[in-house]
Amino acid sequence: MSKKLKTKNKKLDIKDYEIALSYCRVSSEKQKLEGSGLDSQEIRNEQLAKQHNFKIEKVFLDTASGGGDFMKRPAMRELLLYLDKHPYKKYAILFDDLKRLARDTEFHFKLRTALSARNALPICSNFVFGDEPEDKFVETIQAAHNQLEREQNKRQVIQKQKACLERGYWAFHPLCGYKKVKMTDGKKDVPNEQNKYIKELFEGFFSGRFQQFIDGASFLKEVKVFGKQSAEKYITSVKSILTQPFYAGFIEFPAWEVTRRKGIHEPTVSLEMFEAVQNKINRPINTTKIRQDVREEFPLRQLVNCAFCNHKLTAAWSQGKRERYPYYFCQTKDCPLKSSVIRKKDIEEKFKALLLEMTTDDDVTELAKVIFERAKEKDKKECVIEAVTNEKRKQECETEINTYLELAAKAKIPLVISQYESKIEKLADELNKLKSDGAIEYDYAVPYQTALDKMLGILKNPYSIWEKVNVFEKQKFFSFLFEVNLLFDKIKGYQTPKYTVLKRVCSEIEPVGSAYVEMGGIEPPCK
Repeated sequence: MSKKLKTKNKKLDIKDYEIALSYCRVSSEKQKLEGSGLDSQEIRNEQLAKQHNFKIEKVFLDTASGGGDFMKRPAMRELLLYLDKHPYKKYAILFDDLKRLARDTEFHFKLRTALSARNALPICSNFVFGDEPEDKFVETIQAAHNQLEREQNKRQVIQKQKACLERGYWAFHPLCGYKKVKMTDGKKDVPNEQNKYIKELFEGFFSGRFQQFIDGASFLKEVKVFGKQSAEKYITSVKSILTQPFYAGFIEFPAWEVTRRKGIHEPTVSLEMFEAVQNKINRPINTTKIRQDVREEFPLRQLVNCAFCNHKLTAAWSQGKRERYPYYFCQTKDCPLKSSVIRKKDIEEKFKALLLEMTTDDDVTELAKVIFERAKEKDKKECVIEAVTNEKRKQECETEINTYLELAAKAKIPLVISQYESKIEKLADELNKLKSDGAIEYDYAVPYQTALDKMLGILKNPYSIWEKVNVFEKQKFFSFLFEVNLLFDKIKGYQTPKYTVLKRVCSEIEPVGSAYVEMGGIEPPCK
């Protein structure tokens, strides 16, 4: 290796460098765990340091791709920050191979510039850096070759993975509820011990046990499928599971134009149940957005307003001399209570008393049962009508398909044939969906009974529900009981709450014996 190396601004003498930083990189965590890439690179860098009498001050180990922005590599970012913290030291940067520097032509030279600006001298085991035109040309060719090699490897990997997908194999990391098992013709996905909970998740959304993604996330966290983070952190994961056709026994990857096909793995649920869950997920619903920064220790935060300024109370911990104390307080600028705090115990105990007062007479609960039963019967009738309508539409689709098939067989112009085939395809998709919907035998008793049990529990004792649910469910439950935020005065307590329509109706009904059960007005009386 030449003893005289240059940077963009001045000539650098390798003899001026006595300390070095060692940089090692592999492309993935798998290479780090299964191979000895980092160890071998570190040994070669030590040999290179000994060859030039360098003392290695620190080693930086990266597990990241060499393509793209080098600032996205944690260890490289740390190395540059380390150079910035020691601006008066001269460091040689040791690389096992030019590919460790970067495998992207643009970022290769950007990184070279970043090192040069910090007066750092890059030294590589199998490449000599220089500043002559010929040296720059060779380095450019080598950097471009490294990028070409990386992109060719990426293309080969994608081609192999796409071929696996087309054969019905899942080509990526196993999905939740499955594990990879080696077979004679490749790695097959088989259900693991968590698969039963994934099946229960689908069944829960199908039956109405789970209404929102947060409900499913809470369930999977409770059974240890998810980690230690709060349930709301896994909402996206639940949605990914419920919308993944893999769990119905199919392979699909639109990004690579791999259309849906039968997979060779064992499905978790039937296609009919999967499609029913998709219909529920895609059904538009009106929900109130709940803050994601609410905390278990302050369940009434953002739900109670200051009685003076009508702005929402916030909450926080206050550090005392020996311990921390929880408080609610108003932080509105001109509010008289801005500097006044409310003890957590005071505001929450009074809220508990408010809920305990919201009990309902047994006669009202009996009325609720009658209303639910009538609603169930009405829904069943509507579903029967819908089933008859769907059956009629299926027959129409089959007739139209046969008509277009005959027309396509007689047509001679390719454009006309293509239009007929397009219409046949759309009708076939509609027919399959109708058949899929009709194949589901829905048990109406399950969701109605679940809803009725919840409703009766709320009517009889709202506080028993409040103390059992998590903070996010408390936010939804509060909106069910009260139309607007409660107003709280530090001395007088809660002002008269504005209940929702349901609670107002229940509180205004005066029991007059069992005769009111048969009254008209809930629905038109039968003739």
